[in-house]
Amino acid sequence: MRRRASVAELEQLGADAVIVSTEGLFDEQVRNIVGAQGVKYAIDPVTGETGTQIYQSLNNEGHMLV
Repeated sequence: MRRRASVAELEQLGADAVIVSTEGLFDEQVRNIVGAQGVKYAIDPVTGETGTQIYQSLNNEGHMLV
């Protein structure tokens, strides 16, 4: 997510956590949310470099929707 304004809407739709790419390093934000366990589900509607970071943050049973 690039805009903080969209976070509340995603949380209302059921997101447990939303990472805002302009608010710090991606991997640090992931660790702060899930720790060492990794991400179980992730959505990347844009792909690109951020998509690679999201993929690398998945746990062994994680799923990513692109």
